[in-house]
Amino acid sequence: MRDKTIIPTNLLDWPRCRRLLPEQRLMLLWLWSCQYMTSAGVGFIPIPAAAATLGLDPQALDGGLDTLKNAQLIARDHETGEVFILDWFRFHTFRQGVPARAAQAAIDKVQSASLKVLILEKSKACLPTATITRTVNSSLHASRASAREEGGSPPPGAAPAARACRKKTDVQGIVCWTDRDREAAAALVSKKGVSAVTTAVAELERQGVEPLPTRVEKILKGKNYGKRQNDSENDVIRQAIALNLRLAGLGDEHVIEGERVY
Repeated sequence: MRDKTIIPTNLLDWPRCRRLLPEQRLMLLWLWSCQYMTSAGVGFIPIPAAAATLGLDPQALDGGLDTLKNAQLIARDHETGEVFILDWFRFHTFRQGVPARAAQAAIDKVQSASLKVLILEKSKACLPTATITRTVNSSLHASRASAREEGGSPPPGAAPAARACRKKTDVQGIVCWTDRDREAAAALVSKKGVSAVTTAVAELERQGVEPLPTRVEKILKGKNYGKRQNDSENDVIRQAIALNLRLAGLGDEHVIEGERVY
């Protein structure tokens, strides 16, 4: 539980608060200061206990929270009972140290997948650990959780997070998808030289093969990586033609080149 908190001094003068009833204004102020809110501005709100504290009927409190949600002052998950104050990270900034670790720990404990995505998005400017990778992971988790709740399958775009975050680059023409690829490509350039690498890349491209680091390395070692299935099929065809020629009595002096017989 927090020992102190920050409440905007002009909170009730915000345009979003103008249509709130007195009881709803009380709820909003209470949410900003109550013991149920963590350092990340999110917390489980026990309706009966909270209503008793505020001197309100539980149904009135439940309806009031929905009104605050519609006014875009809070986000709420009815399934988990958690509430997140949308403007929390405008006034609570955690750059480093114990406060930042406490806020991140509170985010990690959030049960609602949709709220966690929203919190990570709101906090990424002031929490160094609220990275885009964490946001992507949580987004995919939320989409899969939503699909499971509806009895369906994950959306088509829900690829593994590592793949979703990969970025295609090139080093002297070598196609790189990961940091390991880029390191391998740089090592090849350093060891073999730019000229040799670009020649190997050109050879793979001529063969219609994507010049990944391992493929370029095999070309540089003198291995014909580009010999594909079609080439093997052509070898079989050439051998069959040679056999037919021998059976026809034409002898072995004929040279077979592709599909032409000389």
